[in-house]
Amino acid sequence: MVEDVIYALEGCLKNLGQQFKSNRLAYLSLTSKNERELCGLLAHCLQRKFGLDGGRLVVREWAAEPYLDEDGKIKNPRIDIAVLKGGEPLVMIEAKAAMSFNLVENWGGMRPRCYPSAEVSKDVEKLKRVAHSSDSYVLTFFTHAHCVPCEEHREGIPYFDGINKHSPITEGCLMDGFKRFHEAAECKAQSCLPVVYNGQIHAGKALHVDVSVYWWLLEVPFDSKE
Repeated sequence: MVEDVIYALEGCLKNLGQQFKSNRLAYLSLTSKNERELCGLLAHCLQRKFGLDGGRLVVREWAAEPYLDEDGKIKNPRIDIAVLKGGEPLVMIEAKAAMSFNLVENWGGMRPRCYPSAEVSKDVEKLKRVAHSSDSYVLTFFTHAHCVPCEEHREGIPYFDGINKHSPITEGCLMDGFKRFHEAAECKAQSCLPVVYNGQIHAGKALHVDVSVYWWLLEVPFDSKE
């Protein structure tokens, strides 16, 4: 049962860009974080794949069981996407969105930030804390502007300065940056996070800028869950 969900997840991810009208994803990704839009379309695609066959239901912001954190405080976790059967999760996914320049910023620094590795480690901890035997994943999205936007569009692009400072970013630098981020995320999460699938969405053009979204699906191994 879980295997066919994972197969459907792979197909939906690889065709995610086709769920948006021409250039819409480019605009959404360049002008704000795109995590909510991408997760929404992914959940919609998964539910279309399943229909209601076998009672599987795709839920966004699924309210998982509460747990106590290390300070003894009650946490009420919500999972970005959960595929449920009979009210129990078969698959859980937490997503994080960032920009491609986050993968290469402070490249030569002594303490590179490696954003969003710390945030991913928190998601990993949350997934481990949720007491279910479901397959768990962290899905990372990195928006890449293929050129520097025009100065006149600065106000509409929140990450204009970061794009301007680090462009151009070659494919090789981007992949090296992901490797560094991945290693930092595993270190902070104290867990192996194998890359299950990855890909690139050609999002189109917005504000005269070609935009892509690179994504990686990282597994949170069951044997590492608490």
